[in-house]
Amino acid sequence: MHINDLVWKPSGIYSDSDRVWPGGGNMGLTEILRNLRAIGYDGRVSVELFNEEYWEWPTDVIFKTAM
Repeated sequence: MHINDLVWKPSGIYSDSDRVWPGGGNMGLTEILRNLRAIGYDGRVSVELFNEEYWEWPTDVIFKTAM
């Protein structure tokens, strides 16, 4: 499962560059994770962000933040 977060926009229109780190937005991440646990999901979760702001970060910082 890919996971990311979004900062709410009044327009409700988002693009890949609006994705932020899980927990860094306000799109109900806690509820999503709670629901996954409730249905017994125990698979992997991967962070998938296309926000170019993060592309300049050092690789080790990206890995630590994602974990």
